[in-house]
Amino acid sequence: SMILYTGLAHIESETGIARQVPTPANSLKSAVKRYEAGQIVFAKMRPNLRKVALMEFQEGGYVSPECIVLEVRTDSTGHLLIDPMLLSALLRSEFVYGQIMHLIAGIGRPRLSTKDLRQVRIPVADANKQAKARMQFDADLQASRKIRANASALLKQAADLEKSAVEDLAMSFVAGD
Repeated sequence: SMILYTGLAHIESETGIARQVPTPANSLKSAVKRYEAGQIVFAKMRPNLRKVALMEFQEGGYVSPECIVLEVRTDSTGHLLIDPMLLSALLRSEFVYGQIMHLIAGIGRPRLSTKDLRQVRIPVADANKQAKARMQFDADLQASRKIRANASALLKQAADLEKSAVEDLAMSFVAGD
């Protein structure tokens, strides 16, 4: 059967972007972990890459055993203590990496233990401050995406100009100009 799988290669470094890939279940050689929409996946292997993503897919899936699946705690009324998007971003930050870098073990395949990750201290702001922070974060991401789109268009324009320069040069030799 096919499962929706998110391996380490399907989580981008530092961006919080992850993909689900339909994968034959029998092709996976190790135990996988289940995640649901709204949960956070944190890659324990090579934590310096900051592969942390909020799973915002329509349906849950399975993740590499090199990841831990985190869920935001709720208060006594059932409200989330912190916006999951903000927490996933904080988990990619220098603030958190500074807390874990001395706990990473291994040279060839450095990893962080689940126990050590659970010791990370995250400050939780009140709901109003979180809402403002989320608005600013979303605006910053939107601006970043716009700049990336412009940069991509400029790179395409530069590649087209280079190709045109080569073809123009060839034509000038052929035409004898």
